[in-house]
Amino acid sequence: MLLNGAQVLVVGATGGIGRAVTAALVRAGSEVIAAGRDDRQLAELSNSLGIDTVAFDLQAGDWPKGQIPQAPGGWNLVVLCAGIGQRAALASYTDADLDRLFLINAVAPIRLIRDVVPMLADPPGQRRLALIGSIAGILGVPFEAAYAASKSALMVFGDSLRVELDGAAIGVTILNPAVVDTGFFDRRGVPYHRRFPRPVSPDRVAAALIKGVSRDRAEVVVPGWLRLPIALRACAPGAYWRLAGRWA
Repeated sequence: MLLNGAQVLVVGATGGIGRAVTAALVRAGSEVIAAGRDDRQLAELSNSLGIDTVAFDLQAGDWPKGQIPQAPGGWNLVVLCAGIGQRAALASYTDADLDRLFLINAVAPIRLIRDVVPMLADPPGQRRLALIGSIAGILGVPFEAAYAASKSALMVFGDSLRVELDGAAIGVTILNPAVVDTGFFDRRGVPYHRRFPRPVSPDRVAAALIKGVSRDRAEVVVPGWLRLPIALRACAPGAYWRLAGRWA
């Protein structure tokens, strides 16, 4: 996909990954509109990058379709970066906790994609959706079972949609990062405490996504070595679970 001159909507643009993705797209020559729910951060983003922004609250759960930003001729690329986490033992999750995780990480993005697909550029323009998944949604993470499940739901939705939209020449890229050095862990209430894997920068994640989108890739994993445990789990689940039990 050619990003130079592309009309791009980034939802969740004020967060760590979203902000880095927005900046990377601007550097690639895309015409970006950044959407988020923090007016102050949107204003700072607009001033620093010289782009248009719009307040859009994905957490609202439902919205009039007229609130979704539109681009002249339609969007070439829509990137969904919004998401939340929560680390806790399963028994301590309240119904409200579970509802919020699945609303923001899966249900609301699915609703938004349903409504934004008709706003994509008409053929023969390039059209693509990019979703931010998580390695947790593939491999699972102890004490983050609900978060992992919500991300897994979004990722399987994306995989299904990729096949469904293939005939319409609409591509889907899913980014699966591991630990990213953002405020995500502070917001979930528990700082990242493991020595391995080491957190990667949001700029590195954004660069990987830009590369994947520009090459029309279905999946991007950051860091790349995590493809090994993904492959091991798929090909030798017994060996994988023995190692997972040892190293958590």
